[in-house]
Amino acid sequence: MTHNPDLDFVKKNIGKIRLDPRLRLMIIDNHSQNDVTELKTYVDHFISFAKNYGLGRAYNFAFEFAKSNSEDYVLFLDQDARVLDNFDPLSVVEQASRVLEKPVIIGINPLTAAVNGQMLYTNFYLVKSLMNSGMIVRVDYGLKNPFLEGLFLDSLDVEYCFRAWKNRHIILVYKEPMITHNPGEGYWMPRGVTGGIIIVLKTLIKTVYVLAGKVNAERGRVGWPFELKYSNFLRYYLMLRNNLFLVMRRMVPLGTLRFLVVQGLLLINLKGVRCGGGLVLRAIVRGLTGRLTEDNQELFYES
Repeated sequence: MTHNPDLDFVKKNIGKIRLDPRLRLMIIDNHSQNDVTELKTYVDHFISFAKNYGLGRAYNFAFEFAKSNSEDYVLFLDQDARVLDNFDPLSVVEQASRVLEKPVIIGINPLTAAVNGQMLYTNFYLVKSLMNSGMIVRVDYGLKNPFLEGLFLDSLDVEYCFRAWKNRHIILVYKEPMITHNPGEGYWMPRGVTGGIIIVLKTLIKTVYVLAGKVNAERGRVGWPFELKYSNFLRYYLMLRNNLFLVMRRMVPLGTLRFLVVQGLLLINLKGVRCGGGLVLRAIVRGLTGRLTEDNQELFYES
């Protein structure tokens, strides 16, 4: 899935994926403003959306396309994922199929998964949540259980995994990362009074995570939704809006509530009290009323 990607970076990833001739590769471009047409020559299928409809629409389209091409599984990779030399998703599916009959969700990056420490047959961790980039989904399951397109971007994966977990599906992640994922533009330090409050709350929640033993496969902490990686205020707007929408409808764990204050403060810190406060109020109203599609149209659907 691409939107204004770094073409050289994407082509390097394609080169590594192409080392396995059994894999078929499709790019779904979400209405990039830069010219990405040269990528057509590197992949089996290239789909360009007329508007930026978000990741959910792209993922659901991929399920339909895969079904029409008699594929059993789809692996989702975002444009900021780096493919590693040990990349072999087919092997992961084969191994998972020996653990479970027709596994529905498998991950290839344990470093971004909510690992609880349990393993099956030494090669997989049992998890409750996976990041969408690096997620392998069985096609027939995806068609019956599509992503929530209204979320557009943030919290798609959390809701999807929580829904599967509630329906008693087992989610696995392979023990060795086959991709790395570095979202955002890099860390930044919030400033001023709101910045100080953010740092204090971030430290407190980090302490709770450590004390609760919520660690990843490398015994490092699990990341959380207000990690300071994005300079675009819309990411924090979507986090606040979507998490409020989901938690009020019990579509994600209730513990998500503790992130909302920080996400609101991040908006204010980035955009100022007046503008940021207005965005917080808008996110609250749209999240509570569920007017996500209308909001997405106003924010992202370029004319």
